[in-house]
Amino acid sequence: MARWLPGFVLLSGLLALALLSPHAPETTGAAQSTETKPSPAELPDQTTLPEVAIKPLNQRTGEFVLNTGIKDVLESLILNANSTDPRVILQVGEQYCQQQQLTTSGCQDFMQLLQTYLDYKLALMQLEPEQGVVKSDLTALKNQLQALESLRRAFFNDAEYESLFAEEQRHDEQALTRREIALAPTMTKQQKQQLIRENLENLPEQQRKAFQPTLQMQQLDDIKKQHSDNYVRLQEVESQFGTEAAQRLAKTWQQQANFNDKVKSLASDYHALNNEKEQMLLLSRHFSDNELRRAKVLLKHGQY
Repeated sequence: MARWLPGFVLLSGLLALALLSPHAPETTGAAQSTETKPSPAELPDQTTLPEVAIKPLNQRTGEFVLNTGIKDVLESLILNANSTDPRVILQVGEQYCQQQQLTTSGCQDFMQLLQTYLDYKLALMQLEPEQGVVKSDLTALKNQLQALESLRRAFFNDAEYESLFAEEQRHDEQALTRREIALAPTMTKQQKQQLIRENLENLPEQQRKAFQPTLQMQQLDDIKKQHSDNYVRLQEVESQFGTEAAQRLAKTWQQQANFNDKVKSLASDYHALNNEKEQMLLLSRHFSDNELRRAKVLLKHGQY
């Protein structure tokens, strides 16, 4: 069965699915076996072959073309083969050629890339992280990224590398930059937050979407710190996020204010009770389960 390479969990590009199990017979190439080909019964039905948004072919000529979706195609073929036998995977690749109606030369180009990708996956199994590496060891993480890039470039030319891994590498490098900022001993918390925020805002749009809630929360926090008056805060929120967002935030702030007022009004009765059971009974009469837990924390720590 396939396995995840351990230790590469910090950076997305270092999470690589190994093709063969560690107990598989050693081989110098993923498809150099001379054994008989797998029978059709071992192959997946063509209806299960991957459909991708970006086809790896020129629609007019039927020739194979590289694009940024090709890595997803290759990984999908490996997954759909449901086998660690490279011969099975290659036969699934041939089925995919037929399904996509690639020309003979186009299919040869595609199959060569698939073969190379299988060889790369086999070599990737040997690229184990250093023992004892922790997330704060930036030097080791940089070395891992460099080793991964070197391995990839040993198997693929520049055009193939760009299509297969370039976006992933940029994502990893930006993640490493944020990690460096977070661990910088000479920066204040505010300086780190500002630099990380700038880093996230400069991400490509698709990546930035994943961090959008974080960026928006940071912007709201900035507005709250800059303005003490709620009316001014809401005007600023409306300016940056729109009327609907400002209305939702106004409702949230009002609910929070009502909750705080209720906790404050019950504080003297709560502290006058002799035991926790009676205190919880009092709170349960006025708060939902979720509100009760929040109220208890506030009262227990003397904030009211």
